[in-house]
Amino acid sequence: MNLSGILILFSIIVGILLAKLFQRKTRTDNSKKYRYDERQEVVRGKGFKYGFFTILICNGLSVCLKIAEVPLFAELELPIIIGSFIGIGVWVVYCIWNEGYFALNENKGKIMILFVTAAIMNFTVSTVAIVRGTIIQDGKLTYQSINFFCGLLFIIIFLTMFLKKAYKDGKDEQE
Repeated sequence: MNLSGILILFSIIVGILLAKLFQRKTRTDNSKKYRYDERQEVVRGKGFKYGFFTILICNGLSVCLKIAEVPLFAELELPIIIGSFIGIGVWVVYCIWNEGYFALNENKGKIMILFVTAAIMNFTVSTVAIVRGTIIQDGKLTYQSINFFCGLLFIIIFLTMFLKKAYKDGKDEQE
């Protein structure tokens, strides 16, 4: 494994550890588990299904294009990761819009702060890659652009949360 592979692995591990640490601070009670009602569990299950099939379709399409020797915008790893991000986005957006994403004992404001912070961190790393000139090589995006797409995912999720809140607040005012 080369140095960049080790750094990516290290970044993923640190990101997971920070998310777990912050996750404990988002609960509104001292319980160790998030609590969802039955309706939320159904919504989350449907969201998982939609996200899973989205990942299958995106990744299958990427592999088929590679097999057919259609020139891709990046090496195969990146479209597969982007397909996974799209599937995650489908799951999260569906769950947020259908009020199944946030647990009953979870602080929504802290989660929104976490997502904005994660987006900023990812965009900062991708900006460094752009400045260094490592984001595009031989006319194709490199794995260095993963942080940009991850930041984009967090922004989309944050905007969905914001729009859902605005929609809900507007609906409450009309009633």
